[in-house]
Amino acid sequence: MALKKVGGTAPAPTATTAERFTPEYFAGLGRSAAQGISFGTADEIEAFVRSLVGEETYKQKRDKIRAGLEKFRSDFPVEAYGTEIAASVPSGVGLAGLLARLGIKGAMKQAGAGGALYGAGAAEEMEDVPVSSALGGALGVGGEALAPVVSRQAQALGKKIPLTVGQYFPGMKRAEEALTSMPFVGGGIRAQQERGMKAFPVFMYNRALKPLGIELPKNTEPRVAFSKAKSIFDQKYKQALDGVEVDVSDDLLDDLSKIVTTAKQEVGDAGLKKGADFENMVIRQVLGRAKDGKLSGEAIQDIQKKIGAEAMRFGKSTDPIDDKIATAYSDLDIGMMDLIAKYSPAKKELLQKTNKAYSQFVPLRSAAAKGYEGQFTPAQAMSAVRSEERKAGAAGLSRLAAGEGRMQKPIELAQRIIGPSLPDSGTAGRMLTGAALYGGGGALVGAPGGMSTEGAMLGLAGGMLGRGATTRGGQAFLKRLAIPAAAAGLRAPATAGLLAQQVGPMIPQAQAGGNIVGYETVTDRQGNPVTFAKTSDGRAVRVR
Repeated sequence: MALKKVGGTAPAPTATTAERFTPEYFAGLGRSAAQGISFGTADEIEAFVRSLVGEETYKQKRDKIRAGLEKFRSDFPVEAYGTEIAASVPSGVGLAGLLARLGIKGAMKQAGAGGALYGAGAAEEMEDVPVSSALGGALGVGGEALAPVVSRQAQALGKKIPLTVGQYFPGMKRAEEALTSMPFVGGGIRAQQERGMKAFPVFMYNRALKPLGIELPKNTEPRVAFSKAKSIFDQKYKQALDGVEVDVSDDLLDDLSKIVTTAKQEVGDAGLKKGADFENMVIRQVLGRAKDGKLSGEAIQDIQKKIGAEAMRFGKSTDPIDDKIATAYSDLDIGMMDLIAKYSPAKKELLQKTNKAYSQFVPLRSAAAKGYEGQFTPAQAMSAVRSEERKAGAAGLSRLAAGEGRMQKPIELAQRIIGPSLPDSGTAGRMLTGAALYGGGGALVGAPGGMSTEGAMLGLAGGMLGRGATTRGGQAFLKRLAIPAAAAGLRAPATAGLLAQQVGPMIPQAQAGGNIVGYETVTDRQGNPVTFAKTSDGRAVRVR
């Protein structure tokens, strides 16, 4: 329990320095840990046990133990409070489990209960328990609300895409966004955001390849990743079409004709010539490559390569008619493979898996064609998905509305966490950074503008530390160790209970309306000590 001074004014501290790693030091660590584990009641438990075998009373033993604990806190505050708070974490987890079994669920309720219990245990006397418990409960709820929480979705996405601290802990995102305009730190944050955007295309290609059980390394360059994904599809189709022969039957031609007719309707009269060219290309490719009325697997793959190349060529054009022709080639690309699976059942399963993966790849191919060096953003990917789904008319619009369009869910996930588009180029930020660097350098030489050399050095050091926190190593340290440790500390029952002991004495001061200048302890009629706080305006308010 906390020990508060109840006499007059506190004596001036001596200039002695306590030594670490002595028997007393380790005893203090042990008592601090015991306090945390026992919700602030270890001093009372120890005093009770010792009073059974010694001559001193329970109160005498308790006060000695408290004095020793308070001295350890004064000499070694970091170790004392850190140990107590850390030791209370497992107890808090155990309490949360017990409360959940009793039907008390929810992080806020459980944090409030833990803080209230620790506040009660840390109260000095029984009459202090109600206030201390209430304060502990309120502070416990506040600590839970303040503690950064990583979402499960961000945790999962973070394994595939490097996330910044603000993206990993949603509650810190606004603060991180505010820091992007600061010299030194802002450039580092933007660099990490750009790393995440650069990894996004690879993440999406891997989601498309999932039906095939293939995954590209997450640090692959976007353009290289596109080429590798395309090569994988070529290999899989070659494997699926090896030894295949498909009859160029009237049914096959009728199905192909439906795809061509739909495409020609999409381009309309404005694209009449290009629509006719598209139809001629299909006839030339399919019928021109057929031998003895059959299409071999090799011929089918050649046709597919030609169709894919045409889709990419038209997709790079800014002409709206060309965009529709590119869509027609994409539809033909997927539709023809579906037809091959239909008319060649021998390797139907492999073809279906490859077709599913490839159909998911198609909108990504469109996004990559319009991006820079193969890189595209979630916003560009979503635009391509919408374009693909709208081709299916009402059915496609329904899928979009339900969030079930091709690749729609992973794109929306990325949009929520890393944002829809790339951060700005940071030109203004770089100018500020340059000015800060030059200003800091000048301050170190001549301290211009009234800034002292020490102040300039401190500012420069702060900027360097801030930038270090935005490096890969710094971000990893913050995400995996520093912030989770701080969050655990905020949630720990001991934090709420110990703060309650500090806040409690401030309440009489607020009630008195003046500054407390000292304490006075008297004895009431029953012989019990009563402590009053003396205020600067001459009044006395009872503390306990």
